Amino acid sequence: MQQPFCSSSGYIKAVSNQSITPFPNITALSISFLFINLRYPLCSLNFGNELKRRINSSSKSHRRLKNVTHNLSFLSLGQRLLDFHPSLLIAGALQYLTFTRPDITYAVQQVCMHMHAPCLDHWHALKRILRYVKGTSSFGITLGPSRVTSLVAYTDADWAGCPDTRRSTSGYCVYLGDNLISWSSKRQATVSRSSAEAEYRGVANVVAEIC
Repeated sequence: MQQPFCSSSGYIKAVSNQSITPFPNITALSISFLFINLRYPLCSLNFGNELKRRINSSSKSHRRLKNVTHNLSFLSLGQRLLDFHPSLLIAGALQYLTFTRPDITYAVQQVCMHMHAPCLDHWHALKRILRYVKGTSSFGITLGPSRVTSLVAYTDADWAGCPDTRRSTSGYCVYLGDNLISWSSKRQATVSRSSAEAEYRGVANVVAEIC
């Protein structure tokens, strides 16, 4: 049975009636919940809509996130932004949105590394992410009961993906049963001499997370 989106307080009241422990301090996150067959999709729909309204983004929307961070560099020869305060605000808001949107974590992480001196290319990358968020505003993560109680982790790395330092970026996601409970996308601290070394560093990161 499908019910409409409800507020965080409504969710807490609903789950308390079903003897399910609510998430602590969830009312501060403005996260919406949709109850479908004993599962709870988490979605920052209201926040995403408010973000688009405040920045008056383009009417275009995309459902695929491709080449957003391609060739972004600290050494970019693009035009420097004279007023980069809006870029900082949008980047910070997108970081908040990654609480329920793992699919934009890598792109947001890559763009945020350039926010100390953003160029026009970085601004365009932010706008492409926003168009994707607009086209996929109902996306989120889903939590629910599962018969499987084991931890399963997935990891990957791009070898020498940073055009400036040639450091690799590794990411991982951790599932408890059918529920995604942890994810990350982070540039590695040192340069890897091979793709295998970059992959093993990614594995070490996710093992440290779950142990």
